[in-house]
Amino acid sequence: IRVSLSNFSDDQILHGFDGMLIINKKNEEIEIFTIPVVGANYSYKDKFLVNVHDFELFDGKICNALMPIDSYFSP
Repeated sequence: IRVSLSNFSDDQILHGFDGMLIINKKNEEIEIFTIPVVGANYSYKDKFLVNVHDFELFDGKICNALMPIDSYFSP
């Protein structure tokens, strides 16, 4: 996955991706996995409930999930 993300290019993306978020939803529960292209060989994982009327928690969890990627690349 890391090699594919790093080497990807098309007419809009010239230099690949910094990482990938995988978000799975089951009923009211959400899991977020983070796979950075470089850095530690691990995935961030968090499981939590989402309030459909307030996405502040979801936004915060996405920011937390992106921290391993942001430590190597500027957003």
